[in-house]
Parts: sequence; structure tokens; C-alpha cells
Amino acid sequence: MVVHEQADELDERTTAWMKKQPFCRSEKIRHKLQQAHVGALVARMYPHGEADTLEAITRLLI
Repeated sequence: MVVHEQADELDERTTAWMKKQPFCRSEKIRHKLQQAHVGALVARMYPHGEADTLEAITRLLI
């Protein structure tokens, strides 16, 4: 399976962004979203996409 080369970075940036959002104040919610690895999922869906575009897609999914 092909995965975007910046998958780990994308997942980290997504987690950092998520922690700043008002809907993620609960530790339980943050933990569940981190376990979902939405950034890594999007990196698998679009292995050849632009990193900025993939980051925007992860934010829409969260």
C-alpha cells in the first residue's frame, strides 16, 4: 500500500491542531481522536496529494 511520505508529520500536525479546538477540551475526546490517526488515514487515501491539502482534509474529517 502506498502512503504519503509525510504521513507521520501530517498525523502530528493534525493532533496539535485538534488540541487547540474548543470541541476537544475533554481528555477522553482528545484520546479517542488521537487513536483514530485521521492524518495517517488521509495519507493512505491520498498518497500523492499536497501536504497542505491533506492537512485541510483531516481537519474536515475531525
